[in-house]
Amino acid sequence: MASLEELAAASPDGQVPTASLPAGWAPSVAYDPSGRADVVVLGTGQPGDESTWTDEVRALGVDIPPGWSVRLVEVRHDPRAWVRHNQGDDATTEPVTRRRYVVEPAKAASLDVDELVAAIGKKRPTLRPVEGDAWAYVHTIADWQIGKTAYGLGTEQTIQRILDGLDASFTRLKRESKRRPVRTVVIASLGDLCEGTTSQGGAVHLTADLGLTEQLRVIRRLLLEHVKAFSAVAEHVIVPTAPGNHDQAHRLMGITAPANDSFAVDASMQVADALHLAGGYDHVRIVTPDVDDLTVTVEAEGTIIGCAHGHQFRGPDKAQDWWAKQGHARHRIGQAHLLLSGHWHHFRVSDDSGRVHNGCPTVDPGSPWFDQRNGGWTGLEIL
Repeated sequence: MASLEELAAASPDGQVPTASLPAGWAPSVAYDPSGRADVVVLGTGQPGDESTWTDEVRALGVDIPPGWSVRLVEVRHDPRAWVRHNQGDDATTEPVTRRRYVVEPAKAASLDVDELVAAIGKKRPTLRPVEGDAWAYVHTIADWQIGKTAYGLGTEQTIQRILDGLDASFTRLKRESKRRPVRTVVIASLGDLCEGTTSQGGAVHLTADLGLTEQLRVIRRLLLEHVKAFSAVAEHVIVPTAPGNHDQAHRLMGITAPANDSFAVDASMQVADALHLAGGYDHVRIVTPDVDDLTVTVEAEGTIIGCAHGHQFRGPDKAQDWWAKQGHARHRIGQAHLLLSGHWHHFRVSDDSGRVHNGCPTVDPGSPWFDQRNGGWTGLEIL
């Protein structure tokens, strides 16, 4: 039989330690529409290394999908926040920290120019010159907005749509080449290839799943994939690059960067540098705008092609009006037979006296604000 002392003894073991926490210090989990989670965890001492972050977040019942990661973004300590262990002479006090984690898609691998050159590889295109009259094939890229998230989707899904579109376009080019000779391929880069940090007063950066430099590495790598694919089958490849609004370098105190100071332009020039260093790509021509010009105009097999992002139009159906005024002012793009633009995220074609405007759709995850206001998605499925 137990002694009186054992029968009368208290059993404090197993209780939650006595704690004193400032108001508002409580564990929490908040999700945004993209699926990202903001998680607040309380713990004693300082947080451990990256290997412990996932365990702390999962302890609150947060699921971490494959391909997602946990990132520590804030650690706070308040002198009033503490946990007291034991009593009397054995009492110890341990500080409490409030740590905030973000659960988000894993970051894309970093790439630089050296890696772009390595990606080109040792194989060089084998070209067969086209005799006599030939055609030009135009592949447009617009409004990738790499880094944008919506409807629980993000960069990973956008990249897949881009690559699916490249495969479909390349297959079509090979099919068309059997019907009529194609000598020149135009890869028209029409701006807003990255989500950037300038639009909506910088608010777009708060929901992006990639940092700015990561966005830029991805668009350079994707642009290189396009050049590699088409340069292998075309005698001439032209890459005109029009600056967009999302890829503006900065907007400060109401002043925007010069039109040609654009991350889209820089991506094209990085690819041009990589091709030059690799060698064997003299048939590829990267064309960028003049200083303070938002447009680029090139000629391909007798057709003059003008490229503009489209944010200079007053509306999605005002391209022809704007174009006519450019011709009246004797601007270079006013001579074009074909005008290519993006920005408005919908596919459009208009013909005015033989001047054809082609407005290109986006491949980004979509824009919930547009859907909620107008009842329609702004993307285009790859067929």
